[in-house]
Amino acid sequence: MICHDFGGAVALRAHLIHGARYRALALVDVVALAPWGSPFFRLVREHAEVFEQLPSTLHGALVREYVSSASSPGLHPVVLDRLVQSWLDGVRVD
Repeated sequence: MICHDFGGAVALRAHLIHGARYRALALVDVVALAPWGSPFFRLVREHAEVFEQLPSTLHGALVREYVSSASSPGLHPVVLDRLVQSWLDGVRVD
């Protein structure tokens, strides 16, 4: 099992508290201690009503920048496009 971000916290909880067993467990950039999420993530959570009003192009740019920050050497453009698109499916087009 490969777990990233909040998924790592879920996998650890499942193992430590609920006895889930894994043949192998790889934890990558796990968020396991408070505060949860990046400062930007917390800003969005605290002001969701503002971010819901963003034009789709600005929303897409923010998602692209946030996702690209997950890799210090950078993500291949095709990989970045696929990751970003999964967050934009169903977003209105202005």
